[in-house]
Amino acid sequence: MTYFENITDYSNKLVMNVFSQMARNICHILDVVFSYGDIYPKSIQGRVIASIAATFGVVMIAMPVSIIVEAFSDSYAEITAEFKNKKKRRRHIRSTTGR
Repeated sequence: MTYFENITDYSNKLVMNVFSQMARNICHILDVVFSYGDIYPKSIQGRVIASIAATFGVVMIAMPVSIIVEAFSDSYAEITAEFKNKKKRRRHIRSTTGR
């Protein structure tokens, strides 16, 4: 083998190892998220990382949801206020014209 073949072989093994580790980690994360406690971290480091990941996940969901709900609430309040104003105008017009 030449020098470049050794480098290429090593880099291919390294890339495959990184991808297999990523795939395994993604499977573990999905298992923790969607399982019922069948698999859980047993070491202190694993529990700390799982706690941080869970907290970060809740924050990542809660922030956009609260922003969307607040925007919806503001829009709904504007629409209902506009609708009430239209009703008041109609009542006022009916009372002044006698209809």
